[in-house]
Amino acid sequence: MLILLLDELLSNGLRHGHLPVTAEVRRTPQEWICEVSDPAIETEPSPAVDRDPAQGGMGLRIIASLSSSHGWFVRDARKYVWGALPAI
Repeated sequence: MLILLLDELLSNGLRHGHLPVTAEVRRTPQEWICEVSDPAIETEPSPAVDRDPAQGGMGLRIIASLSSSHGWFVRDARKYVWGALPAI
């Protein structure tokens, strides 16, 4: 699931953000954290609503369903989108 979470976050960053897009995976004693950042701070991540899944755009919903926690924030002129999974 960690690879799927990172893939969804990174593909969203590349598709909807601006270059350079960066990715980081960290492990704490309790969880794995996948974090992707880009400089598109004007673009708020928002899940697709009322869209046929066959048309795509389901990445944020997949991230939410996979993650034990997830979110986003802006710091130092970069947007960070992240998801966490329990470390097992």
